[in-house]
Amino acid sequence: MGFLPPIIATLIADTKEYTAKMTEAQAKMGEFGASSEASAGLFGVSSNAIALGAVGIAAAVGTYAVDSAYKFQEGLDKLKNQAGLTEGQVKTLGNEILSISANTGIAAGDLEAAALTISQAGLRGAAAFNTLNASAKAAVITNASVADTTKAIVAAQTLQIAKGIEVNKLTGILVAGSKSFVGGLAAEEQMLSGRVGVALAKYGLDLKTIIPIGAEFARVGLPSRSVAAFANSLTALTKPVTDAKGNLTAYAKSLETVGLSQEKLAADLKSGNLVGIFEEIKQAAASSGESIGTVAQLVFGSSGAGAASVIIKNLQDIAAAQKNLSGAGAGSLTTNFSTAMTQLGPQLKKLEASLSALMISAGKLLLPAITDVATWANKALTAIQDFFKKNPIVLHLVADIGKGLLAAVTTAINPLKGVQMATGAVSSLLSDLNPFKSTPTKATTTPAKKTTTVKVKVTK
Repeated sequence: MGFLPPIIATLIADTKEYTAKMTEAQAKMGEFGASSEASAGLFGVSSNAIALGAVGIAAAVGTYAVDSAYKFQEGLDKLKNQAGLTEGQVKTLGNEILSISANTGIAAGDLEAAALTISQAGLRGAAAFNTLNASAKAAVITNASVADTTKAIVAAQTLQIAKGIEVNKLTGILVAGSKSFVGGLAAEEQMLSGRVGVALAKYGLDLKTIIPIGAEFARVGLPSRSVAAFANSLTALTKPVTDAKGNLTAYAKSLETVGLSQEKLAADLKSGNLVGIFEEIKQAAASSGESIGTVAQLVFGSSGAGAASVIIKNLQDIAAAQKNLSGAGAGSLTTNFSTAMTQLGPQLKKLEASLSALMISAGKLLLPAITDVATWANKALTAIQDFFKKNPIVLHLVADIGKGLLAAVTTAINPLKGVQMATGAVSSLLSDLNPFKSTPTKATTTPAKKTTTVKVKVTK
């Protein structure tokens, strides 16, 4: 449907709907004409000129409305085709998108793309609407694209530890956590959807624990494979402390040499207290005289020791990030969104989106309720071509008017050339409008009459 020009969509608009709306507007136009007559003298122009200007503006607005509605419908068609939504689901979702757009200032087209991501993730009905609304609010707060905020929410929802968390609370945590991330919410989304988030989530760690650790890894620039190796090394803490004979395993004994207890560390991991584990390792290094790297290697092995050492050296930053997340949730999302919407930028975007939503709603009244619009467009084009063939004088007039418009543009650039073009256009137009104009016939030439000179001799 993307190849259909707006003018064709206008031509094939639902005549009944259009006529009904025009009938309702006639009374208003009458009032406008009366006021125009009174106002005309103030500006030194005729009321006819004002009325023509109003008609021109109305036509331009109508064309824009149809074009906006057409593009919006294209996005809904994509939702239906790629996400497998029913006609009813698409219609309801479309109304929700326009409402969210008008309330948040996020463009309807961007929301349609976000809705596709949400729908493809399997969310339907109220769950999809709430997620889209939360994504839009997060985009306003973080000044990120709604595509990034949607991906972050969907990525968090796919983690086992985030399932069941109300979407506004989840989004509030993500928004607060993004402030600690180098790269913002987009980088946070990559962490959650990548190996790091998955590896940490499998131990039951909550978002308020995972996000600060991921943010610290992002800040120091550790590659994700190193972080994933660290997360996987946590498995060692979950292994049995004693063997079949009741003796401590070699791993448990190695920890005891520096004053660590595997049982204590395993309990901290189970409760999600990773910071507590790192603090114990730091204290063990100080009391045993060993380096942090050596103690970290005893706990996490050679693969995870490097990443763990980075965390231990930056525990203060991680603790501060966790503290910032302590009050994050649905309440903070609402508060931050309300604050953001008092700023000039979001207010202007909201006004723009509200007007756009209004144009889309108006344009829907002009779009025809047919299945194959392209067929109708082709018929319309064929009809126009046939009309011009049967009425060539009209085609000449259209061409003359086009010449005049081109002359007006040219005048602004090259006055002399523009005047010449305008003169030619007016001449052509007058010629085409001449009712007595006849088709010129081929001129015939007649031989010139031969002149004979006679000399007369006079004799005296």
